[in-house]
Amino acid sequence: MPAIVLAWIISILVGLPLLFVRTLHARQWKNHLETWCDDEWPGYYVTDPVTMLPRLMTPARKAYYTIIVILLYCIPIIVMSCIYLIIIVTIWFSKVPGERVTTEVKVQSKLKKK
Repeated sequence: MPAIVLAWIISILVGLPLLFVRTLHARQWKNHLETWCDDEWPGYYVTDPVTMLPRLMTPARKAYYTIIVILLYCIPIIVMSCIYLIIIVTIWFSKVPGERVTTEVKVQSKLKKK
């Protein structure tokens, strides 16, 4: 039960910033109303030195998505990789269970390491 509550709290916290930056847009066509949501992160304009055109900088957006990628993608992959490595090493270096004849143990070891 606490794990479920914790999962809901984390999910709400992850999505909370989007509640403040999402905006509903509408465009009326001749016979159709088109609506969509879009992010409008706070930012500022800087002049690109190469093209001399204004460029929108949104550091809050960059920070948010960087944190999301690290927390929801990189850390789980690293944890799963380490756990799988531990499992593989444990299985690889463990002895085959049961009573075996010496020649049978050698055959089993060769098969396990293939």
